[in-house]
Amino acid sequence: MVARTNKNRHTSQWIAACLLAFMLASSARAEDAFCDDCCDYDTRWFSPVDFDFNCRPLQKSCGYFVNYDKLSWYASGETVTIGKKGLVVPSEVIFGTSNPSGVSPFSEGTPPPNYSIINGIQDAQPDADFGGGSRYEFGHFNGQHGWLVGVLDGPKVTTSAIYGFQEIILPNTLPLNSQFLNPLNINWDPDISPGGISYLTPDGQTNFLAGSANLSTSRNGFGSVHVNFETPEGYLLGFRDYWTTPDPGESEQAAPTIGGPGRRLLVTGVAQTITTDINGNTRVQLQIADGTVNTGADGIADDLDGDTLPGFFFVVAVDADGNEVVVGNGIDYDDLHLFNIRFDNVYIKNVTESQGVEIMKTYELDNSHLPVKGQSNRFSVAYGVRFLSLRDTFYFEGKGDILGRTYANTRAYNQIVGPQLRAMWSKQLHSRWFMNLDGRFMFGYNIQNQKQDGAIGEDLIPGGLNSLASAQPTAFAYSRTKNSFAPTAEFRAEAGYQLTSAIALKLGYTATYIDNITRASQTVRWYLPDMGLLEGGNQSIFVNGVNFGLELVH
Repeated sequence: MVARTNKNRHTSQWIAACLLAFMLASSARAEDAFCDDCCDYDTRWFSPVDFDFNCRPLQKSCGYFVNYDKLSWYASGETVTIGKKGLVVPSEVIFGTSNPSGVSPFSEGTPPPNYSIINGIQDAQPDADFGGGSRYEFGHFNGQHGWLVGVLDGPKVTTSAIYGFQEIILPNTLPLNSQFLNPLNINWDPDISPGGISYLTPDGQTNFLAGSANLSTSRNGFGSVHVNFETPEGYLLGFRDYWTTPDPGESEQAAPTIGGPGRRLLVTGVAQTITTDINGNTRVQLQIADGTVNTGADGIADDLDGDTLPGFFFVVAVDADGNEVVVGNGIDYDDLHLFNIRFDNVYIKNVTESQGVEIMKTYELDNSHLPVKGQSNRFSVAYGVRFLSLRDTFYFEGKGDILGRTYANTRAYNQIVGPQLRAMWSKQLHSRWFMNLDGRFMFGYNIQNQKQDGAIGEDLIPGGLNSLASAQPTAFAYSRTKNSFAPTAEFRAEAGYQLTSAIALKLGYTATYIDNITRASQTVRWYLPDMGLLEGGNQSIFVNGVNFGLELVH
């Protein structure tokens, strides 16, 4: 009886021991395989990297992660012609008239032929350029499953350029610009700190001047940047005043092209006042004592057809008493002149900015069937949705000559949303290094909004000299929408270094191509008097560049 009792007791102990060992083994396998219930969120972010027998860092099988990347990306531009592409116009005829009636019958010989004018700016902004931005990604992985949320902020690419002669600025702050004073023959001592320039009005009021968008920057009013617009028939015809016309019977000859069409500030007198500031320093206060805005020559429409009648004339008759009586007035339409559209300078600016958010569900493929060394390769696939916003702004501003300040601000908003697929390959290298290759494709649906606002011809005076006969300043605002399929492909390649057990530094390259979008610069309708929008959705963009950041796993 005693022997049987000891044997049964030993058998029961072995059975209990085996059950306990099995339970512990099962618990260990569950924790190592999926980490479903026993995930240990290690807060020791700066602990040393733990290596396995192959000298590779041990990767955490679960936890929360945060990625941050600083972006420096290069966005492709579009070739832009400032003006109606391919439109060619004849140059102004300075001698004679552009009217089919021809030159004055009293002229001798053949006037010099005019020439063809193309758009002066054939390749303007936006140029391809770098822009900065940030990318944030955070999520959770648990064994072979995980999810990711990505937020893109940028890049913002800004390009700008000024074409034509530099604008004249009248300074009203210290120090006074000697390059402005010298052409005015002002005796200015650079060792004396001058005050601002001011303009004395007839009533004695002093107005400080800092330049004006209305004033021509050229000496004679003629602009240098040719922009050819589509126009209604006869829109560019007007009466000009380039010549000084002598009085009848005088021997003085006409002097052509004394003044051009642009408005200019003529400074004929400068007053100087010497003062002392609170620190005892000498200041020179310069005042423009006589400055007027002028355009043209003598205020009389040029007689281009040589019939002695100016553009606007009176009809005089003699009554029965021999007195001259004005019986009417008339317009000599044979004196109409075909103007060119030029600007003293043109400013162009383009801004391209992207933002977006994506949500992805990730599955890591099982590689347990691979050899031990092959298990350093990890493959994963993911699916989800993505929203990508691409905003493009194109700004044009011209100053001077006939139109005066003219601007148009054109904007294109591309709002792309759709399902996205992802495939990723990661490889853990020896020591602390690893590398990733990542490809994504979105079946995007693009909701495009186009907007434009601006104003044409700040200096236009309908029927005035050196202006257009019927044109007037015009402000405008337009919008239109369009929907289209916009496929988006993205490729990423990056290398990383495991700095600690939880922190890794990363350096990578990202390339994104988006098709069937709207670029603002390509949708400007160069049309007078009110510009307009062309249909969008026919452009594409390629954005690529480097990104540098870090990864934190908790």
